[in-house]
Amino acid sequence: DEGTATDALRRLCVVWLDVAERYSLAEPHRPSRAHVLRDPLIALLERGQAAGEFSRELPTHWMARVFGALLYAGARDGTQTPDTVFRTLLHGVHA
Repeated sequence: DEGTATDALRRLCVVWLDVAERYSLAEPHRPSRAHVLRDPLIALLERGQAAGEFSRELPTHWMARVFGALLYAGARDGTQTPDTVFRTLLHGVHA
């Protein structure tokens, strides 16, 4: 709940990728782990939408899935920084 939703999402990228690297959590999706992150992430995305930081055109459940997929890809790749994952989420591949 600290700072903007964008800042909080950035911090989440850093922490999750650090945990994935340290504890080898970069494995195929497991529902038992997904629910731990899903509800707080949805709340964060809703906060960002309400503040005008995140698109209101995209459903929060979709944004949460995309975020999870990017985190998984970043953790599996091992060479991508949290900033790369975060920027991809926030800006996509738009030039």
